[in-house]
Amino acid sequence: MGRAIGASLGKVIDLDAVDTGVQWGKCLRVRDRIDVTRKLIRGRKINIEEGEARWVHFKYERLLNFCYRCGLLEHDLKDCPESLGDDKSDERGDLQYGAWLRGDPVRRIG
Repeated sequence: MGRAIGASLGKVIDLDAVDTGVQWGKCLRVRDRIDVTRKLIRGRKINIEEGEARWVHFKYERLLNFCYRCGLLEHDLKDCPESLGDDKSDERGDLQYGAWLRGDPVRRIG
């Protein structure tokens, strides 16, 4: 399942699971090669057993500065070309991206 989720983002390089391939817990660490010219993906609906769909949240380790408005890595919020010149939306929390996308680096299993 972890490889399938990782493959939906990009090319899977490594999966942080024990030798049995089973990982129990709230999170699974997948190392992917992603296209940094595209928007970050905040999450995705994944079909699991018996056709049940679950929302999977993504977090990114070692994430550089990125735009909280459009999700691109090539600029930050103040330089966003999608800015309407009105920063009031930023204060109201209308932004689709935020610091919550930053994952804390975890120690590797194994």
